[in-house]
Amino acid sequence: TDIVVNIGETERVDFTLTEGTGDLGEITVTAEAPLLDTRRTAISETITYEFMEDIPTGRSYFDAMSMAAGVAGFGNVYTHGADDTDNVFLVDGVDTTDNATGTFGLNFSYEAIQEVEMKTGAFEAEYGRATGAISNVVTKSGGNEFHGAVPVYYTNLDMKMHQSQDRGAVDEEEFYEIEPGVSIGGPILRDKLWFFASS
Repeated sequence: TDIVVNIGETERVDFTLTEGTGDLGEITVTAEAPLLDTRRTAISETITYEFMEDIPTGRSYFDAMSMAAGVAGFGNVYTHGADDTDNVFLVDGVDTTDNATGTFGLNFSYEAIQEVEMKTGAFEAEYGRATGAISNVVTKSGGNEFHGAVPVYYTNLDMKMHQSQDRGAVDEEEFYEIEPGVSIGGPILRDKLWFFASS
């Protein structure tokens, strides 16, 4: 229990065998070196929803993408010198890259995102058609218990990066942004069918 496996990661779980009272018969334990190295080789960052809640940043998965190593720009980012049309955008394993422009083809509320994985180099052969980055978005889902949230994000001029001359053009007391959100999920048929919605 309480084991979190993030997208694209391999987690190690150690346990101890204890003496039991039942007759299990013969048990054979082998300790051979694995044929494949299960450690990750890709350069990647996994940004969770909880992490994004705790830092002062924008509320889109593009903001999460910009935090990865080797990434520059915003939106259709540049990765390690590659063009901004060299990225691949996946949502729940489905390629949503715009075929015409080579840029992102889907945008939605960050309240619907569980986590974003950004692979910026040395990624596996299964991720083709990319010489830039792989943006892998996992969306939230419902469950056997109802859950939801109504977050409200507030921003004023002091929370934004700006140059000193910007202050003369905007009244600090009047400038602010309020961005509400809402999400709800739960069961339709327990253990079989769930729902999730956000805005």
